[in-house]
Amino acid sequence: ENEDYSIIPNILLMENCGIGAAFCRSIGRGICNAFERNQIQSSDNTDGCLYEGRPSILRIGGNPAIGDAGAVALAAAFRMAASDDNNGDNGVIMEELDLSSCNIGDVGAEAISLALACNPSSLKRLDLSNNKITDVGAIALGRALIESRERTSGFALDQIILDNNALIGDDGAAALAKAVSAGAVRSVHLRSCSIRAEGAAEFGKALIEIVKHSKTRQFQSAQIEIDMSGNHFGISKPKKKKGAAYSASLLR
Repeated sequence: ENEDYSIIPNILLMENCGIGAAFCRSIGRGICNAFERNQIQSSDNTDGCLYEGRPSILRIGGNPAIGDAGAVALAAAFRMAASDDNNGDNGVIMEELDLSSCNIGDVGAEAISLALACNPSSLKRLDLSNNKITDVGAIALGRALIESRERTSGFALDQIILDNNALIGDDGAAALAKAVSAGAVRSVHLRSCSIRAEGAAEFGKALIEIVKHSKTRQFQSAQIEIDMSGNHFGISKPKKKKGAAYSASLLR
């Protein structure tokens, strides 16, 4: 039976619609089914056309009922729909996934991290702003991006947005900064989190590393973007040297 999948919208917006994890499971099944159709169409090669059968932009922010369960469902679909070679843009499943304000915590962030690591370049832009992600989830995302970068020729992710996750602090920032310096992600947004001077300093180190490798093909035309507006950095405290012979308290 021939089916026409051209009616599937390229952009699907269902923000603030009261949808939950069940919707994400349905979208996940659609992603997996589309991948299977592409594989069959590619092997048959009847008309040289691959039916995508899925939206390239999915914006479902503002639906708190999605939660970790919905994020896990979408992440599982991304993992199952891995391409044959996972090289370059061949593994792109979706250009943009917006899960802002969806009540997602570290469990959901870790599931998405695993999907990104398993399927490099499967996603271009990820918005996880206004959720409940902590340093644990941010560290998982940073490590996954670095792992993904090792298996692809370009950036593993173009942009990641983690604004207004109030429990992301210096440790999470440091992990994401390492992903930037490794060339795994081009743009990182961490507005209004809990990043202090130490976390900001890690991004400074990342920029220094990028300058050192600015002549490489990847960084020559790339515009690196880091947004940490709304964080109260304070003053970086110098680390005390271990084994010091004297201290101010001993001299009193």
